Amino acid sequence: MHPSLKNWLDSYLSLNKVKLTNFQALNGDAGFRQYYRLNILDSNNQNKNYILVYAPPSSEKNQEFLNIQKIFAANNIRVPSIYNVDMNQGFFILEDLGEKLLYNYIKHTKDIYKFVLDKLLLIQQVKEYNDIADYSSNLMQRELYLCNEWFLNNFLEINQLDKNLAENLNIIESYKSIINNLQKQPQVLVHRDYQSKNMILSNELDNISIIDFQDALIGPVSYDLASVLFDCYVDIDSDKFKNNLDYFYNKLKNNKIISNEISLDIFTNWFYHAVLLRHIKNLGIFARLYLRDNKKNYLQHMPRTLSYVIQALDYLKTNKELEYLDTIFNKKLLNFLNNKLEQVL
Repeated sequence: MHPSLKNWLDSYLSLNKVKLTNFQALNGDAGFRQYYRLNILDSNNQNKNYILVYAPPSSEKNQEFLNIQKIFAANNIRVPSIYNVDMNQGFFILEDLGEKLLYNYIKHTKDIYKFVLDKLLLIQQVKEYNDIADYSSNLMQRELYLCNEWFLNNFLEINQLDKNLAENLNIIESYKSIINNLQKQPQVLVHRDYQSKNMILSNELDNISIIDFQDALIGPVSYDLASVLFDCYVDIDSDKFKNNLDYFYNKLKNNKIISNEISLDIFTNWFYHAVLLRHIKNLGIFARLYLRDNKKNYLQHMPRTLSYVIQALDYLKTNKELEYLDTIFNKKLLNFLNNKLEQVL
């Protein structure tokens, strides 16, 4: 533990006249945050767990975390309470929401997607979101280029493509087409990593808690749906996918987030454009986590992620502006990736 974090925790315990009875380091996430579970005995001899967080201010979005936590909490979206914070040092004591990650239950819990999508609807219904930036075209473009640099060039070392893929005019035009579609969709509050490892279950399935929300922006209505139905970490069968896509589409219409003029075909087209942004970006992020940050465990999810990109391009095959991407993201590349992973894993 960081020495300053220990001193800060000791001061908190002393000030509140409580005793630390157990301390456990937890696995981190894709960022640079460090997590610890605390068991504290209060003055009434009651034990309660808390989460201690070290989020380096130089690399983490701590102010955004505070802002969005308040917005979510004010809109009946379950998020961890914040009990103490030191913004200068990046120290937090948070409510412990438990260990029941949705990831561990989503395959075996009946109708769980309906509860997840109902929670997503609450997020998209938020109307007041001061100080939350837009998911801009420039940011989307930078995210897509992560794949060029880290996944295609640095990880797979695809020599038959231009070495500097970011300068390839065909890719630039294809990426612009994706971005233009997303920017024309209705814009709502977007979590931006709405997937099974960022949700925690309580005993009541309709009381799902949301974590890791500091990257939230105002963006396309289909983005979070693409994140959870085409989850990097979880397979979904075709019937379950279609049923839940239809379910959320009708929810959006009934709640006037999208107009009745938007057909299911149009909405599905939006969805698959969001899949392209989400998972082309994720291929780059997973490669960067491995190559730059020495985090190997994300590599196992690359084939599923690439398969989502291939599936999206197959659905959108009539879009001539995306044709060039088919020459890159295809089953040949998936085989090449699997061979590469056999050498690395």
